[in-house]
Amino acid sequence: MLGALFRTTWHIVQYLFHELRLFLHAYWIPLMRYIIAPPRYPVADFHHNIVIIGDDHALGVGDWVTPGEHSGAVGRLRALVDPTRANARGVAKHSWGAINRGVAKSTTTEWVPGVGKWYEWPFAAPKDPAKAEEVAKQRAKDVVVVVAGGEDARQGIEPVDTVRNLQRIVEKLAETHAAVYVCTVPNWMLGDAHDMLRALPGEGTGKRALPSGLDKAPEDVDVRNMTPEARVLKATVETNRLIREWIAGLDAKTTNVRLGAELDRGNPEYRLARLYFADLLHFSSKARFLTTGYEKMAKDLFLLLETQVRKIEFQEEKARLR
Repeated sequence: MLGALFRTTWHIVQYLFHELRLFLHAYWIPLMRYIIAPPRYPVADFHHNIVIIGDDHALGVGDWVTPGEHSGAVGRLRALVDPTRANARGVAKHSWGAINRGVAKSTTTEWVPGVGKWYEWPFAAPKDPAKAEEVAKQRAKDVVVVVAGGEDARQGIEPVDTVRNLQRIVEKLAETHAAVYVCTVPNWMLGDAHDMLRALPGEGTGKRALPSGLDKAPEDVDVRNMTPEARVLKATVETNRLIREWIAGLDAKTTNVRLGAELDRGNPEYRLARLYFADLLHFSSKARFLTTGYEKMAKDLFLLLETQVRKIEFQEEKARLR
């Protein structure tokens, strides 16, 4: 009896501790971003920006930064792509920067142009016509990465509506930017692993085992007695399937929209507990001698961007020669 009471108390303490950490992350990271954010959208010859928009994973929740550091994948991506940095991969010749425009707990509905409250924040044109033209020219050689959709499932937005929102967001971005990458929704393990393993029809029995039931098509999963978090997991599986189908159906020769990093459990490389924060949802910032979740995300994005970086740089140099 005392043992059970102790375990229950310990679990409650752990839960409250992790929730407090997440709460602090959600406010600390935007504060650090505000301190180091450029006052204006960076505009320069032979310079390009990679703008990451979306929810918690775009912002970098789960990461921990000190003043002067960039959170999430942005900080790691800046180091990989900018040729002026010592640990750059040697792909880019021009100057490249990464900008974090993620918003914690934001849904795709809140990012829809003309409807949501967040789209205009990173993409509004300056009121001065001359400056607006400069920014428009800059955006035409910049890249946007969209990491959104996880919060939709928690707020009851249907997967088909999430993808419809993403399509509206991406359609607008593709008109004004060189390339747009849409990442899948991270969902390796949501909420309390024990609850989900009890609720889902999977074969896993360990604390962080993978419930094989969700490897099936969503319509084949038994939803009886599923916990709210398990329903969220099921919804994100369907969302990711629809995202892949949508991007695969685009004509690669004519579109500048691409599938971004596959951050979900459909990618076996993201089925590693060390990549995640204690809540098993957000990516981690620390893993002794090992790659962290946000490092992995940045490296995967960089590999996808390699060809696009060369193409964008060539287009600008070609335009200068005319």
